[in-house]
Amino acid sequence: MKFKILSLVALLSISLLSCDPPPSKEITDIDSVKVEENIYPSTKTFYKSDLNGENAILFAESIIYDVRVTPREANEWEEYSTKSVDTKAFENVIFHAIYSGRLTPFHYKDEAFFGEESIGKVVSIEEVKAFEKEYAKNPLAKIQFKEDWYFNEETLEMSKKIKSIIFGYKIMDGSPDEKFKALFKVYLDKTENNEVNTK
Repeated sequence: MKFKILSLVALLSISLLSCDPPPSKEITDIDSVKVEENIYPSTKTFYKSDLNGENAILFAESIIYDVRVTPREANEWEEYSTKSVDTKAFENVIFHAIYSGRLTPFHYKDEAFFGEESIGKVVSIEEVKAFEKEYAKNPLAKIQFKEDWYFNEETLEMSKKIKSIIFGYKIMDGSPDEKFKALFKVYLDKTENNEVNTK
C-alpha cells in the first residue's frame, strides 16, 4: 500500500514537471512600442518629437476658426475672456508690416472654397489705407485664424502654427443685428505666403 502511494506521488510529480508552464505575459509601456506598431501611420514616433517638427503629431491641419476679440455689451463671459486682448497693438503691428512690405494683403476669400477667382488676388496698399481709415473708429471685433495644431506626446504640450489671419470689423450702422466686414488676409507662414504669391 505504501509502495502504491509513493508510486502515485512520483507519477503525479513527473506529469506536473513535464507540462509546459503557461507563457508569461510580457508587460510593456508606451516607450517600448515600435514605430511599425503605431496605429497612427502618419506619426513617426511616439516620443522625442519636437513641437512643429516633422515628428510631432499633427492632429488638425489648416483648421479655420473665428475668435471674438471685442466683447458685446453686457456679455460678462466675453468681457472676461477678452480682458487681456490688446487689439490696437495687434492692428498697428499688422498694418505697419503691410505698409513696410513685410506682409502682403490678399483678398479675404483666398480659399478654394470660395472659388478660384479670388485665390492670389492681392489687395493694393491704397485699398488697405482706405480700409484703415474707414474702420479707424470701429472696434476690431473678430480675427479669423488658419492654423496647424501639433501635440507632443512625451511632454503633453500643445503647439499651434498660425498660417494666416483675417481682420473682421463690426459695422456700426445702428442695426440691432451684428454685422461684420472682413478686410484682407495676411499669411504669417512664409511657406504658404510664397505659394500664394506664385499663383
